[in-house]
Amino acid sequence: MLKRLMLSFAVLLGVLCLSGAPNHAFASTVGAPPSSQSNENTDDTLPLDTPLVLRGFDYNNNFLGYLGLTSSFFWNYLYMDTYGEMYLEDAGHGKFFIRAGKPSWEEYDYVTISSRGYLYLGTKEHAEPFTITSENDPVNPGQKLYDIFDSKFRGVGVYGRYVTVGGGTVPVFWQIIPQP
Repeated sequence: MLKRLMLSFAVLLGVLCLSGAPNHAFASTVGAPPSSQSNENTDDTLPLDTPLVLRGFDYNNNFLGYLGLTSSFFWNYLYMDTYGEMYLEDAGHGKFFIRAGKPSWEEYDYVTISSRGYLYLGTKEHAEPFTITSENDPVNPGQKLYDIFDSKFRGVGVYGRYVTVGGGTVPVFWQIIPQP
């Protein structure tokens, strides 16, 4: 928990220090601005507009599940379940939108945050731009683990099996796996 708090503080400090430099990507974000990204995926470049699977791990490297969807009467919530195809889309300023590959309702494919901190699918106008940071996986050298933060620098984790931010959220490291 202390590690996540320190990482959150470092991200916030980096954003505050670089907020006066609009022509530079935030130092704490993974990936380059769209104008300088190539088609090659390096270790520090996120695969944008590519089918992805997101796997969640707790801080003891226990596998929690794949990021998927569950439907309620009105909303598709993000849930740790069988994997669902996800996409990352550039939101500008070193931030990213997360989109669902197969939403139940057309145009409701952008990840949004409810007033209670649950992540669900909504329209682009309500989409949350996320900051994504990486670190080397201590168990699997050469692979990366990612932290995902909302605009208030709250980490994306889980509450039970639901994907959440805010109070009660258990921290999660994410592994982002491009699909063939």
